Amino acid sequence: MAAKFTNESQHIFRFSDFPSDPTLMLPPIQGYEGKPLVSLEEAIFPLIPFVPEVERMASRVKQKHFDGEHGLTDDEAASITLYTMEWKPRQNSFYLILNNTLQEANRNLLEPWFLYLRLIMTSLAKLPSDSNRRIVYRGVTLDLSAQYPKGSIVTWWSFSSCTTSIDVLRNEQFVGQSGTRTLFSINCSSAKNIQRYSFSPVEKEALLPPARQFQVTDSLNSSNGLHIIQLKEIEPEFPLINPVPQPIPHPTTPSMPRLLRLPILSTTPSMLRPPRLPNPPTTPVLSSKPLPNPLATLTLSSEPFSDPPTSLQPPKSNDPDLQKYIDAMYLDQTLTTLNLEHNEIGAKGAQDLANALQINKTLTTLNLGWNKIGDQGARNLANALQVNKVTTILVLLPLNFTS
Repeated sequence: MAAKFTNESQHIFRFSDFPSDPTLMLPPIQGYEGKPLVSLEEAIFPLIPFVPEVERMASRVKQKHFDGEHGLTDDEAASITLYTMEWKPRQNSFYLILNNTLQEANRNLLEPWFLYLRLIMTSLAKLPSDSNRRIVYRGVTLDLSAQYPKGSIVTWWSFSSCTTSIDVLRNEQFVGQSGTRTLFSINCSSAKNIQRYSFSPVEKEALLPPARQFQVTDSLNSSNGLHIIQLKEIEPEFPLINPVPQPIPHPTTPSMPRLLRLPILSTTPSMLRPPRLPNPPTTPVLSSKPLPNPLATLTLSSEPFSDPPTSLQPPKSNDPDLQKYIDAMYLDQTLTTLNLEHNEIGAKGAQDLANALQINKTLTTLNLGWNKIGDQGARNLANALQVNKVTTILVLLPLNFTS
């Protein structure tokens, strides 16, 4: 029988997925951090033999709308959503197969997951951390107190879904308010709030990355079969998982772009190769495939620089290299030709350029040959040209779209 997504009250399983032996020490998790950032589709391709219908799962989450908050690309955001999905039968759920593999002593079994781990760990690294430690909760309808004696050190090698609201666990769909239960109160620094990226936001989910170590600070047995275990996250002597390259924090308030001083040519327009534009120091690289060093060909008129309009700001792009050219289209009133071929611009980049085209008043030629803008990107550009009635713009498109 084919697996299927369930939106029924099955999410209890992800919050009650505990290791059978929390004192077990395994080899560290390493090697994934050197993999490139790729699209979600590319990241799950090696997992097709191991996760039933993983392509269908990935397609489902890519249909979700992401607003780009926290500087996450759509693929990075979708990697979190994919983790939070529950499928029937439960053993086919993506998160369960991943976590079982993370708890295997044979680290070679983890290699097909490296591209996905690189993607989701980068996503979590971009999410904001609380300045102070936060308390999150997990629970299970079992008595686990014997495995967590006071003062002991335990390790959770898998991802751990928690909730920021204890009321969620009190719901009968989770551990309820009667019977044998173990409630974990976790004082931690690494949990990230993924509520807006979860497939079920009502769970107020926070996600602990894998290979976290804790000290049991207290263990209480109360009435009605409830056992309360208090954990405090600690730093191990040596890292249990290699970190991803640290992303530059996403700015909370966008600043006005600085004026790009592009060269002014003689009265006869000509083509030139400008020097590399400097990378903005506060903007993270967010595309799933980083653009090569930009070498755009610009044709400039001899008109002097004009002051840019004050009533508008340049449209924003999550890709810093592309943002430089969008800024130029807005700020440089002498720019007439922009050559962006061979820059691996996708549909999202085409949308950003389309937004800029709607307000540009000087550009006459935009070359997007040898990019991957797709059908939707081409449609967005066409719509932008209908909006811009000021200038006639020739847009040279790649040959790899169908409509």
